[in-house]
Amino acid sequence: MEIQYLFVDGGCLRETLADYSLRFFDGDKIEFDYERLGREYQKVFYYDSPPPKNSDEKEAEYQERITPELEFFSQLNLLDGFHVYEGISRRRRKKVEQKKVDIMIAVDMLNHSFRKNMSKATLLTSDLDFKPLIEALVDNGMYINLWYPLNRTNIELIQSADSSKKLDLHAVYDYCTPSFKQSHYIPKGSNKIGQDLFNVTKIGDIKNRFGIEGEIFKANDRLTHYLLFKTYYNEKAYTHLEFENIDKLKAYFDEYSYPNQKV
Repeated sequence: MEIQYLFVDGGCLRETLADYSLRFFDGDKIEFDYERLGREYQKVFYYDSPPPKNSDEKEAEYQERITPELEFFSQLNLLDGFHVYEGISRRRRKKVEQKKVDIMIAVDMLNHSFRKNMSKATLLTSDLDFKPLIEALVDNGMYINLWYPLNRTNIELIQSADSSKKLDLHAVYDYCTPSFKQSHYIPKGSNKIGQDLFNVTKIGDIKNRFGIEGEIFKANDRLTHYLLFKTYYNEKAYTHLEFENIDKLKAYFDEYSYPNQKV
C-alpha cells in the first residue's frame, strides 16, 4: 500500500485563497473543504503562524484579533489525520515574516522520509527556499510532488520535484464545500469540435498570459458571454467558456495553461 503524506505551507494556501476570493468571489471567504482533502492522504501536516502583534496594540486586543485563527487551527487539528504546527510571525519593514515554519516543515519531511514512514510526499508551497529540501529528499529516493500556486512559483522550485500540479482556480473551486458552490460560480467549460456558436456577436480577440489566443462572443438574446480557444490535443477542437460577467470570464481564461507549461 502506498503511503502518501501532505505537507501544507499554511501561509501560502491562505494567501492563495484570499487572492482568489478577491478576484472571483467579490471578497467572500472561500469555504475550503479540508476534511475532504484529508481523505486523500494518510496524514496531513499543516504549518502556519498567527498574525504578529502590532506595536500599538494592547495584549487583550491582540488576543481577541487572533482568536479566529487559533480556533481554526484547533478545528483543523480535530480532523482525522491532520496535525497542525504553529510557528511565530513578526513584522519587519512593513512585511510579515514567519519564523520556524520552514524549519518545522524541513525537519518533519526529512524525518518521515528517513524513517520510511511514507512512500510519497506532496508539499504545497511556492517558497523557493524549499528547493534544497526537495532536492535532498529526491536524492535520497523519496518521491516528491509539488503542489504550487499558479504564476507565483519559481520554475526552479517546480523543476526540483519529481512531479507537480497547479493550485489554480480549478483546483481551489474543486475543493470548495457544496454550500459555497451553491452560491458562488465560475465559468462553465466544455470541449467541442469547431466553434459551434449561434446567435452571437464577436466582441474581439484575446491572448492570456501564457500566450494562448482566444475569441470572445456575446449572445444576442441574453447576457451570456463566450470565450473560445483551441485545445492542446486537437487543432480542430475548441474549449468553450461561458459566463455572464465578461471581466471574470477574461480573468478565468488567464488561469489557463497547457499541461506541459510549467508556470
